[in-house]
Amino acid sequence: MRRLGTLALVALIAFAVWRVQTAEPLPEVVRVRVDFDGNITVSGQPCTLAEARDLLSSYIGRSAEIWYQREESEGRPHKTAMLLLDAIAGLGLPISLSTVPDFGDVILANGSVVPRVNRGRR
Repeated sequence: MRRLGTLALVALIAFAVWRVQTAEPLPEVVRVRVDFDGNITVSGQPCTLAEARDLLSSYIGRSAEIWYQREESEGRPHKTAMLLLDAIAGLGLPISLSTVPDFGDVILANGSVVPRVNRGRR
């Protein structure tokens, strides 16, 4: 009986190791913010619109997701914010919109806002 228990434990551990090795890795998260005045930060670093485009283009083909947050998201967006969104869409990168500076929520396709479950990897 003890041998059967040991065998079951070994099988369980082997399955757990296999599951971890075959699990889909979390995407690399690139946090992009635009403030009220149109100033851009990418992963916490201030940059121009052109610099942001160049930096974001380096994520094409990688397991990356853009988390985008705009200050004063209820108001009219700054022109830079719209140009940046167009650039992200043009690059074909997956994007997730947030209403709060810590990216703790996500705006769903139907417009509702829910807490972000997956915090991604940096």
